[in-house]
Formats: sequence, structure tokens, C-alpha cells
Amino acid sequence: MRSALPVVFAAAALISVLPTSAFAQDGFFFKAPVVSLEVRVGRTGPAVGGGIFDDLTSNLTLERKDFAATTFAADASFRASGRMDVVIGTGYAKSSALSESREYVDQDDQPIVQTTRLSKLPVSAGARFYPLSRGEAIGQYAWIPRPFTPYVGAGAGLMHYRLEQQGDFVNYQDLSIFNDRLESTGNTVMAYGEGGASYWLNHRVGLSAGARYTFATADMRRDYEGFDNIDLSGFQASAGLAVRF
Repeated sequence: MRSALPVVFAAAALISVLPTSAFAQDGFFFKAPVVSLEVRVGRTGPAVGGGIFDDLTSNLTLERKDFAATTFAADASFRASGRMDVVIGTGYAKSSALSESREYVDQDDQPIVQTTRLSKLPVSAGARFYPLSRGEAIGQYAWIPRPFTPYVGAGAGLMHYRLEQQGDFVNYQDLSIFNDRLESTGNTVMAYGEGGASYWLNHRVGLSAGARYTFATADMRRDYEGFDNIDLSGFQASAGLAVRF
């Protein structure tokens, strides 16, 4: 989570110093926009609690921060009412870290090295509520948007995950060393809560920043079958661009 917070703070600082005059006051729509699109980049700080993560961090030189990842996300929002949108979104986050066995070396006193990768791809649907009015109708033929539009939201969906390790490993039964590629992959349900805001530079284009916490766990499969569920929850902070029509 600490690695993700600077993204939100930087975006919030940028939005806060933008002068109101930067907003095109003469920009207007003939009616309230019905669709907005956002693309964002940020950072995900995963919860990585229990189960397989305890094993990885105790036997290998991995730390929980090694599973933090750069995140790419996109949302499409459809106006449902003056203060409510329906949102469909997706994203992608992947971490990759080199590690060594903490307790063992090979016969030449060289480290036993492997690479661990964790990727997550969520697809979700939800709703966003805007506590402040997003604009004002002037007569019958003009809708003047407001420059600052904060929101809160929640939703649910599916997440695809893949945990992969490739390299050399220790067989703890006979202490032999073997080379292999280990993998667990699958899909699971997820839920999230979020908050954020957009600052519109003109009536169509704006900056967006937000934070989201996702709740998800999944069964371990294939080479990791028998481990407890993998914790895929985590905090995400991101910032980017938005357009509306």
C-alpha cells in the first residue's frame, strides 16, 4: 500500500493546484454526456497474506513488497442518472522478482536462484455515486459541466490470476536440487470499493485519480494444489486521462 500512495498524492496535488481558470468556461454540451472513458496507470500493493506467500517468503529471499506491481486500468462509465453511473472496467498487474533459497546453496556453493511472477487480470461491473452535481442545465439546449467531480463506488466481477515460478528448487525430502517451472492459474470472483475524482480541463478531456481496494481469494491449482487459498486482495492507486461524450 505504501508504494501505491505516492501515485494518489501526486495526482491529488496536481489537481489541487490547477486553477479554475484552466477549465474552459465556454465549453458546454447540448445535453449531459452519457459516456466517459478512462485510462489510468498506477501501483498495486497486494495483501499477500498467509498460504503460499508464507511459504515463499520463509523459504526464499522474497518479501511481501516484491509482489507490488505496476497497474494498467481502463473504465467505461454509462450515465444512469444525474449522480449515478454504471461502470465496466478491466485492468492488468504483474510483478516479477528474482530470489534465492534462504537456507541452501548448490554443490558449488552457488545460490539456488528462481524467478517468481504473479499476474492479475480483473473484469468488473459496478456503480459510481457522485455526491456533487456534475453540471447544470441552462435552458433546454445547453448543459454546463462542473470542473471537479469526486465519486465513490463499488462493484464485483471476475479475476484471472497466474502464479509462476521458474528456476532451481530444493527437494526438502532428499535435499536434491531440480530445475522446473511451477504454476497455478485460475479464475475467481472479486469485489471492490473505490473513491476518486476527475478534474476536467475542458468540457471533454480531464485528469482522473482514484484508489480502490479489491477483495479476492482463489484456489491453488496444478503444481501448488494442496496449499491454502491464495490471497489476491490489495490496494490500488492510479491516475490518468478521461474523456466524455
